[in-house]
Amino acid sequence: MYSIALHHLNLEPKDFDKVIGLEDSESGTIAIRSAGIGFCVAVPFAKSIGHNFEAASFVACFGLPEVILKIL
Repeated sequence: MYSIALHHLNLEPKDFDKVIGLEDSESGTIAIRSAGIGFCVAVPFAKSIGHNFEAASFVACFGLPEVILKIL
């Protein structure tokens, strides 16, 4: 789905590594990486905090404000 979305945005596959993807689950972070997206941010919520976020480049345990303050 991520690859399809990026194609719909007219982004070339060679540029997927310049994209930041945000996800709240283990399977989502794996999907982001599988699509070739270069930077994956996991933003877990109460039910996904125990997921394995190994595929993520960064895990924002304190939510989107942490993403804004530390990454952007």
